[in-house]
Amino acid sequence: MKRINSLRTRFFLFFVGLGLAVSLIVGLSIFFQYGPYLRSTYMDTMDKVSRFLITQYPVLADPDYLEREGRADSEAYWSIQHAFQNLYDTFNMTIFLNRRVNDRQLQSLVAAGPRYAEKFDPEDLFSGIFEESYIDPLIPLVYETKSVQVAKKPYTNEYGAAVSEFRPIMKDGEVVTVLELDYDISFVKQLQWRVTAALLISLGLAVILAGVFALVLSGSLTRPIAELADHARQIGDGDLDRRITVKGKDEIAELGNILNKMTANITEHIRNLKEVTAEKERINGELAVASGIQNDMLPRIFPHFSGHEYFQVYAKMTAAKQVGGDFYDFFFLDDEKTKITFVIADVSGKGVPAALFMVIVKTLIKNQALTGRGLDEVFYTVNNQLCESNDENMFATVFACTLDLNTGRFSFANAGHNRPLIARSEGPYEFLELKKGLPLAVAEDARYRLVEIELKAGDKLYLYTDGVNEAENAEGAQFGNQRLLETANACRNLPPENFDAALRSALASFTKDFEQSDDITTMAISYGP
Repeated sequence: MKRINSLRTRFFLFFVGLGLAVSLIVGLSIFFQYGPYLRSTYMDTMDKVSRFLITQYPVLADPDYLEREGRADSEAYWSIQHAFQNLYDTFNMTIFLNRRVNDRQLQSLVAAGPRYAEKFDPEDLFSGIFEESYIDPLIPLVYETKSVQVAKKPYTNEYGAAVSEFRPIMKDGEVVTVLELDYDISFVKQLQWRVTAALLISLGLAVILAGVFALVLSGSLTRPIAELADHARQIGDGDLDRRITVKGKDEIAELGNILNKMTANITEHIRNLKEVTAEKERINGELAVASGIQNDMLPRIFPHFSGHEYFQVYAKMTAAKQVGGDFYDFFFLDDEKTKITFVIADVSGKGVPAALFMVIVKTLIKNQALTGRGLDEVFYTVNNQLCESNDENMFATVFACTLDLNTGRFSFANAGHNRPLIARSEGPYEFLELKKGLPLAVAEDARYRLVEIELKAGDKLYLYTDGVNEAENAEGAQFGNQRLLETANACRNLPPENFDAALRSALASFTKDFEQSDDITTMAISYGP
């Protein structure tokens, strides 16, 4: 007990206390010396970047031109977007060009930052209107004072901490757009590194003083500690094969044994981590390839159909994981391209098993439909084929329909899928009346009903999977059929692609940042001018 007390009170406390005192003095000195300098440097950089952009791109003062060129996917717009993104990559500085829609709403016209680094869609950017609660209070002040505003304190969000500058872009004496620059305050980390370096230097000084004190105490006490420190330093430099020779049975010897055991555990952990990382990278690589193959199987080009310029279709699938179980398809049944079949389906489960089952279902349905048989018979045959070898008890809900583009004759069959939306001419959207039927691969010899109706010019259809109406927000509430119907009617006059984008935008606003739990697949069809 006497020896333990001596180590803690006379050596350890002296060493640590002196080291902390010196480190604190040096750290505070560095902080007060470099903190204001670094902040001033960041402000100066933001000022230069904003002036450069305004000088280099005068069109930033023409928001209508930027939105028009962005929606047209023009080279001129993309040159500006790339310039913004290059500045983000160089300085780690998020940049927005904003314009005020009204006193309570703001729209971004160009943007660069971490959320746009991998995927950027101008349509998504223009459609995202920021409400008053999301607008920085300094932006209205820029419009009011027509002068540059700089945030006095950094703000923090999910992307980190940043300082901000808001610079007005003038035209005819009025503010038309505001250039927002959010600079990542990495100088704090730099300051931390400098403080750490100061601590290491101060600890070095403490070691020297402690060595002198240790000589006074006992050479036999400081020598084994120095040896432990030397071995620990070499292990810290990466020499994990190093082992400490342990002598005696005191606390220092016990510490040596613990350090040897820790080094062995670290070596084993690194080996296991390398194996796990390599396996994870392999699996992710295979999933990426599988995702690409799956996307290639779905129609992604939606042209006007020859002889039927007034007919339009648009579809999209967003998987909850890298690969999904939803799919859509459409194909002609005749060489004259007058009869077209549409299919939308949702396979049970998610991920790779659902994707594999999806490929089988999609292939069987198309092969059977191309024989010219009715959709009820197509479902009957495909259902029995799937039931033959379905040990995993997977199933798929499917809605399929065939449209004669010349006559408007519309036939459909349903295998347990959601009711589509239909809008007659100028009327509102409503749910198509149909019987659900059994999903495919649930029971052999299941029969399905074929229903025929007639579509008129101006009629519209919207097919979807349950990833839409059953989408949940953070509170556990579902988007629901009623909200789906109300949203559809609010934008019923839009063409298919814009209609689908508007509905998906409403869905994203409802779920916000809550993780997507199911695949989302949609198909919008317009018959008539």
